[in-house]
Amino acid sequence: MKRTALFAAVLALVTASAFAQSSDYAQVRRVTAQTKQVPASRQVCEERMVQQQVAPSQGHTGAVVGTVIGGVIGSRFGKGDGRIAATAVGAGLGAVLGNNHDRDTAQPATTQMVPTRECRTETVYEQRIDGYLVEYEYAGRVYSSVMANDPGDRIRVTVSVTPAR
Repeated sequence: MKRTALFAAVLALVTASAFAQSSDYAQVRRVTAQTKQVPASRQVCEERMVQQQVAPSQGHTGAVVGTVIGGVIGSRFGKGDGRIAATAVGAGLGAVLGNNHDRDTAQPATTQMVPTRECRTETVYEQRIDGYLVEYEYAGRVYSSVMANDPGDRIRVTVSVTPAR
């Protein structure tokens, strides 16, 4: 058992020294943003003037005046409770006639321009950065790699040394 553990430790030491790794910095030569088109939704609204039919306001003046006049005329007929009933009937008929008069003499509907807001959703395509193509130089050789972020002027690299075969 001790022999096996000793053999494993020696093998690990030899392997580690045979395939040594370290880190260093390489000079960045060029960084090119890699873009892609992505869909994006946006709301577009417009203000427009549209023609709209407007009904004239119908007042209640005719009904009120008709009620008063009908009540006065109705009160001239009958005696006692009959006079009260005649006044009520006169007021009711006067209100109906006055309301009909207002309706018959009302101005016709007119049209006018009214501002309206109309909105719709549009899909547009935008350019978004998807990564950076980085060209860098280390030990006289030029390499390239795609990275998520712009590395700046220099980039950390891992240097590994292996024995020639």
